[in-house]
Amino acid sequence: MSNILLLTGIAFAISFILSVKFNRQRTEDSTHPVWSLILIQLCGSNLGRLQPVPQYRLYFSAIDFTDLDPNETISGSDVEVIPDFCILLHRAVLGQKGVFKSLLSAIQPTHLPSRAIKITSIFIPLLVELKRPVSRNCDNIDELMSGLGTMMKSAQSQAAGQAHCLFSIPNYHRQMHVVLIAAVGEWWSFWVVPRSRFGRKTFNGEQYVSNVNDRLEGEQRNNPIEEDSAKLMSPNQIREMEDFIAHAGETPAQIKNRHDAERDARQRQRAERNMIRQHNEDQLQKSIDKNQEIQHEPGAFPDLAINEYSQRRSACDEEWKVTWEFRREFMESDLGYQVALEDRADWSGVMRLGSKTSAHYLDQIRNYLNRFTNHNLEEEDIS
Repeated sequence: MSNILLLTGIAFAISFILSVKFNRQRTEDSTHPVWSLILIQLCGSNLGRLQPVPQYRLYFSAIDFTDLDPNETISGSDVEVIPDFCILLHRAVLGQKGVFKSLLSAIQPTHLPSRAIKITSIFIPLLVELKRPVSRNCDNIDELMSGLGTMMKSAQSQAAGQAHCLFSIPNYHRQMHVVLIAAVGEWWSFWVVPRSRFGRKTFNGEQYVSNVNDRLEGEQRNNPIEEDSAKLMSPNQIREMEDFIAHAGETPAQIKNRHDAERDARQRQRAERNMIRQHNEDQLQKSIDKNQEIQHEPGAFPDLAINEYSQRRSACDEEWKVTWEFRREFMESDLGYQVALEDRADWSGVMRLGSKTSAHYLDQIRNYLNRFTNHNLEEEDIS
């Protein structure tokens, strides 16, 4: 398949996501065509050795950690997750003595010598988690970002859990990294996560399911963080406890005077915070209004406007701040070009398919998968 035909297919698939007539419900499955084609693109010349697979089940059970017959069929599993897509790579040897290349050169549509090949190990160098696209007709940047921020964080959290599951399965003990892609329609981000990220902790399937359910509720509320989640004590609360101990033995008059002074201080602090919050909210609204005036089509905003929105919202929305402030820029920029994929400590910024930044990183991931493939072929594989 020529590159131009593949790119044309990707453009058509994105148009399908945006189609009101043929994709009225904006369901997640409407994004499968475009990401199927993206994965074919990522496999490049290794397509066939690298195999894009939808709904591949990752699972393990307690018996996997014991000695057992590798040819014995075991039903059931204790833990399993199902990524939306992944890419597989197999290592193989000949079942009998022979030259592997000779066998491969003899393969024809009517001659597939699968029984002469023995799979020795398997790798999953890439996992993909997809979420339902955001609205195509957002009235302003606030609507777009509320939906995109919620869905993207859900996809990232779920993909990270799937990576942990992968690294907990004995069959994948040789694999040290996996590329994660989290996508919301045509918006996406990535992370090349190392096995060491999870230490020696075994994946907890029950916690994963609980987290997914919590995220689903958050998606429905368009709110990325649980409102009733447990919070650490703030520094002010700790100081109040210390003051309570320090002031033991005061007279009633002293207690009253101290309480009055503390009340006045709290009122001043509250007034100052309210002024700052109101100022930040005003600045955020001005930014929303400004982008509304220059918006050329529904849901289309430049990266700079999105980054400004994220920074301003972090200043007045605690939940958004907790979720996204670790990123200096919500949208990925070319500043990250200087950082190798494996050296990133966390998720990339968000990108949109068709942008220069997106094309750059898809190319980098394809090169990474090519190196991964070449590195993980055994001598019997290529002799």
